[in-house]
Amino acid sequence: MNTVETATCEVEETISLQVAPQSYKVAGAESSKQPLTLLSSDAEWVQRFIECAIAESLKNSLASIKLLEQEIQAFETKHGISSAEFLRRYEEDEIQETEETLDWCFTYRQHEHLRQTVQLLREVSFEL
Repeated sequence: MNTVETATCEVEETISLQVAPQSYKVAGAESSKQPLTLLSSDAEWVQRFIECAIAESLKNSLASIKLLEQEIQAFETKHGISSAEFLRRYEEDEIQETEETLDWCFTYRQHEHLRQTVQLLREVSFEL
């Protein structure tokens, strides 16, 4: 059995990350946004660190979205249908499962996941 050691220290400041109290869906699951409180002796440093991490994640997600959009456009041009129509027909077993259709499906779903991620990251706000 592992033993977890805890240390007690005096906390000078509290940074509270708040998100709007509403529901949202991530990966098909319903969640409600809840406030997150981080305790730190340097709340401003923590906030700057998190802002930088969010900015970097946004930058990477947006770059990935751009690449995925190019791949999706290539699939749509090759097959002459939109990705939404493809996915509808694929899920209704009207389109045969092949390596290419699996790739298209994965690419489209990854694109949608990253779009949701970007939306959630853009909604983050700070209250000190």
